[in-house]
Amino acid sequence: MAEVLLDGQPARVLAVRHRSGCSAIRKRCQREMEQLLLKTTCRNVPAGNLVLLLDALRFRFGRQEWALYNSALKPVDENVAYFLDPALRLGRESARSWRDVLTTVVPDVHRRIRAVVSDGFRGADTICLENAWIHQRCHFHLLAQFMGPRRRLLRVRSRARRVRDKVYRAVCVALRTTDDQELARSVEQLHRLVVLLPRRTGRWRGIVRRFLLELDDFRAYLRYPELH
Repeated sequence: MAEVLLDGQPARVLAVRHRSGCSAIRKRCQREMEQLLLKTTCRNVPAGNLVLLLDALRFRFGRQEWALYNSALKPVDENVAYFLDPALRLGRESARSWRDVLTTVVPDVHRRIRAVVSDGFRGADTICLENAWIHQRCHFHLLAQFMGPRRRLLRVRSRARRVRDKVYRAVCVALRTTDDQELARSVEQLHRLVVLLPRRTGRWRGIVRRFLLELDDFRAYLRYPELH
């Protein structure tokens, strides 16, 4: 099943590789998925405080928008996350759907959640406030926005590349520095650079400005080192 779900291998390719028929491969995957669904959610989560990881996969199917809500629990003293059952919902990602998903977390586990890591979906801050959870914004989602267009910017003018690279480096410093003066310098630099970004890269201005507004959430892990 891992070859089908994780590697994206078609059943016909696996049939040739394993010297079997396509129908046999499909039946085997179906049996394994049924066994997986029988497992109890949260059953193997260790005792102690937890960090809740939230991320939704958005896609279109049948001319409609869908979202697959994925969540995992990470014990604060481990580098392992325990995935909960994903939930498929019709429509765009929303705080309302996330609330419905979180109701499936058993009360004992729910009480031990101390922080949430998210990409900053709309309503994430409100959900954290409602549950008295610390909100840590995901660094990967932020930096991935820089890395995608960065390849395209290699084909435009050198000035645009230089400004964009300076913004990227300043953001990295602001994310991880523990020196207040260095943080202040990087924030000041970002305020100067954001107005220098070319108009054709206008979305960068929005990304940087939102980052500056929500900087505290991106640096929550530094204020609460006991949770990671």
